[in-house]
Amino acid sequence: MDKPISELVYACGNNLKGQLGINRISHLNDFTLVEDISELYDQIDEKQSPLHIKKISCGRRHCMALFEYGAFFNWGDNEFGQLGNRKRSFIESPYPKRKFEMHHNVENLVCGLNSAAVIVEAKPPRKKNPNRKVKRSVSLDQVQRLSDESAIKAENDARVAAVLKKEKE
Repeated sequence: MDKPISELVYACGNNLKGQLGINRISHLNDFTLVEDISELYDQIDEKQSPLHIKKISCGRRHCMALFEYGAFFNWGDNEFGQLGNRKRSFIESPYPKRKFEMHHNVENLVCGLNSAAVIVEAKPPRKKNPNRKVKRSVSLDQVQRLSDESAIKAENDARVAAVLKKEKE
């Protein structure tokens, strides 16, 4: 049985800090296959479904690839900690990051010049802690009512001030 079609990732250009993810440090003038994130398959799945890349983002000298299943790979320069691995050394091949904090799926990611950010799905609600402060939530109706009440109060205050001003005169 043939495997389903997977994706191939190619890169070229400056590679002083491993930002191309090709397992070596050398500049490339032609597109070269990034093997560590190309043609990946789900080994748990009997059908060996391909693992699809949802997004690739690159900074000045680092990159991140987000997979549809919620995990991501990162590689390249790490001088400013932009790979988020608590180290400062660069990584010359894509390195997998498990699901964010083991409880979240990464929904989106972005690389800045020397930074990176991920957006993760919310955790399921925890059991209520009686000592925890409750966040206040307000519905749109309540906001409208509060603003109406504020407007009425301001109007009444203005009327009272006008009456008091007339009484003084």
